[in-house]
Amino acid sequence: MRLLVLYAARFASIGAIRDYLDGFQAHSRHEVLFMEAGDGAVPQAAYEPFDAVLVNFCCRLHYGPLFSNACEAFVAGFSGIRIVILQDEQENTLTVRKRIARMRPHILFTTLPPEAWPVVFPDDVFGGSKIVRLLTGYARQRSLPSNLTLAPLAQRPLTLGYRVTPHIWRWGELGRLKIEVGQRFHEACLRRGIPADIAWTEEAKIYGDDWLRFNASCQGALGSESGASVFDWHGDLQRQETQFRLARPEATCEDFLAEIVEQEVSFDTGQVSPRVFEATITRTPLVMVEGKYAGVLREEEHYLPVKRDFSNVEEILDRMSDLESLQNMVDRTYSHLIESGMFSYAVMAKKIDDEIERIIVDTRKDKGGSAFYKANNWEKYMALPSELSFLASYPTKHPLSSEHALHKLVQFQTLVPNLTDISQLNGMETLAIYGAGGGGKIVYQWLLENGRKADFFLDSMKAGEFCGLPILTSPAAFQQRKKFAIVIASQHFWEISCILISFGFTTIFNGNEIIKKEISAPESLFPYNL
Repeated sequence: MRLLVLYAARFASIGAIRDYLDGFQAHSRHEVLFMEAGDGAVPQAAYEPFDAVLVNFCCRLHYGPLFSNACEAFVAGFSGIRIVILQDEQENTLTVRKRIARMRPHILFTTLPPEAWPVVFPDDVFGGSKIVRLLTGYARQRSLPSNLTLAPLAQRPLTLGYRVTPHIWRWGELGRLKIEVGQRFHEACLRRGIPADIAWTEEAKIYGDDWLRFNASCQGALGSESGASVFDWHGDLQRQETQFRLARPEATCEDFLAEIVEQEVSFDTGQVSPRVFEATITRTPLVMVEGKYAGVLREEEHYLPVKRDFSNVEEILDRMSDLESLQNMVDRTYSHLIESGMFSYAVMAKKIDDEIERIIVDTRKDKGGSAFYKANNWEKYMALPSELSFLASYPTKHPLSSEHALHKLVQFQTLVPNLTDISQLNGMETLAIYGAGGGGKIVYQWLLENGRKADFFLDSMKAGEFCGLPILTSPAAFQQRKKFAIVIASQHFWEISCILISFGFTTIFNGNEIIKKEISAPESLFPYNL
C-alpha cells in the first residue's frame, strides 16, 4: 500500500514531531510519502496513487492556518482509507470535532483514554470511525547526535533541568502542576545553592538536538503529566485567560482556575510526554509529579515522585545527592522504555498498519465527500493565481522543514503584509474588513482607536449588518470596486487572500497581528509563530 501523510512543515523540525514522522516512515510495512498541509498549502496530488491518507497531529486542527481548507477538502474527497491522528484534544474542541467529522475518518487515533471518548467523540458524530488510543510520543529510532557524549551523573554540571510553556493556566489542574513544579524547585534550588536550569518563558525553550544535550547535562529531568484537565470547547479560554491576567496582574493560577472550575473534565487526561523518552535516552533520571502517565511509568521504580501538593520538594532534593540510587533507577527506566522495545516507533507503526489493514473500503460505494463538496471546495482550490503558486503542495519522499514554511510566509507577506501601523492605510479612501466575527470586531475597534473608520464588512457566510456597517457577501458583487483596501480579520487569511487575489484585488492587509495582541497573553508567541 501507498500512504500519504499530511503534516505542517512549520513543526517538522521540532525533534519529537520529526521523530514521529520519520519513525512511522521507517517502520511502516507500507510506502509512506508526505505532503505539506499547513500555511495555505493547496494539494496538487492525484488521488489514484494512494491507498490511504493520514492527517498527522502536527496539523493542529484547532487553528485553521495550520491545516488548510484545501487540504481538509482533499481528505474529505478521498475515496480510500482516511485516517486522523489527533493530539491536544482540549484545544478548541468543537471546531476540531467539526473538521474531523467533515473528513469522515475510518480511523481516529487519539491520546485520550476510552472513558473520554463518549464525551469528546460522541457516537452521533463519530459512529462511523474506529477510535484507537496512541501515546503522545515514543522512543526515537535515531541514535544520539554524534558529538554528544553521555557523562556519568557525577560529572554532569546541573542537578535539575526543566522547561515549560508559559501562560497555560487555561489547561486546568494539569497546567498548574506543569508551572508550579518548575517554580517550586527553582525557588528551592536557589535557596539551597543547588545548580539547576529551570525556566518557563518562550525565549528559554530548547529544540532539536540541543534539547538532548540539555538533558545530558542534568542529573535529573523535572516533569509532570502531559495534557490538560480543562477542555476549551469553544476556543475562547486563551482570550479569557489573557483578559483575566491583564485585569488582575496580582492574581495567581489558582485564582483563574477558580473561575473555570466547572470546565474541569471528570475523566483522566494525563499523558506521558515525549520528553520522558528524550530524557531517558540520555540516561537522565526522571523527577516527576506523581501521576498515572498512561500506565507507562511507575513511581519509585521509574521516577522520583513529587507529591501534587509539593510537600516533599526538600526530600526530593536530598535524594538527588544519592547518585548510586539515581543511576539504578535510570537503568531500570532505560531498560523499560528503551531496551524493551515496547514503546518504540516500530510498535507505533505496527499498531497503525494493523488498523489500516483491518479496514476494507469499497471505493465503488465510498466516493469520499459528496459531489457538491468536491466541486465546490477541493477542485476550486487547485487553480491557484500565479502570484500564489508558491502555495502548491506536492508529495515528497521526506517531510519539508520549517524553513519551507518560513519561505512561504515571507513570500505571502510581500503580497499581503501584516497591518501593524495605521499609516499603512494612508491614501486609502475606502476600507473594508473581511470577517464579520470576533476578529473583525477587534480590527474595527482598533481602527476607530487609531482615527480610522471602516466603510463595510465582507463575509462569505454572513449578511446584513455588523458593528453598524453593511456586510457584502459575494466577491462577484464588488469585484468592479478593486481600488479599496481590505483588512482580513480571520484565521483563514490564506484562503481568503487566494480568493481576493483571484478577483484582482491588490491592496490587502492581514489583520491577525492586531487580533493576536488582543487575545494572547503578554510575551506569548501565538499563534505558533515561526
